[in-house]
Amino acid sequence: MENRDKVDRLVLTDKQVEYISRGIDTIDRVVNGIVLPYSIMPNNKVMLSFARIFSHKDDDLVAHYLDKFIHNSNKDWGLYMLNAECQIVREFFTYHSIPMEEDKISDEIEMIEAQLSGINKFDIYPFEYEITRRFFLFANNHSLDSLDKGIEFMGVKEDILEKKIDFYGNGLNWSKAWNCFHEFAKEAFILMVLEYQ
Repeated sequence: MENRDKVDRLVLTDKQVEYISRGIDTIDRVVNGIVLPYSIMPNNKVMLSFARIFSHKDDDLVAHYLDKFIHNSNKDWGLYMLNAECQIVREFFTYHSIPMEEDKISDEIEMIEAQLSGINKFDIYPFEYEITRRFFLFANNHSLDSLDKGIEFMGVKEDILEKKIDFYGNGLNWSKAWNCFHEFAKEAFILMVLEYQ
């Protein structure tokens, strides 16, 4: 408990507190509403789901989205997410009733210019898209062993071992591990992801 008190003394801005809360909600919904269900879904059900999500799109485009998903490693939605445009993610979120704020910059040229000028991506993209992208970027670049580095993750590793989750760093394994995190660990993790580029 003493360690928790030390961490609680961190001074967070109102914006950080809001982002942590929204980040936890978004990752909870993405992990449990998209990533984990799609990872075990048979290909015929994935195809049906994609057909429903993208019913208004050209058949060739839907086939392209589907092919990218089915052929990536373990149907890892996190890997798919890192290569998906914001509009594709928005359609997944809408279909699965995950709220997503409006585009902050709708013009593609202006968006590229904003990125090149070094503007924070949270000021360019919808929050839910960017926090999800950063979650999976972190997941694909870190093994679950990195949880050893913080007191806020005490007890989490034991739960991960008990559930036999692979420690290899990818979106699917981190999504499984996310459900082992207690609330304080989720807060600390989202704070870390907010700073991760």
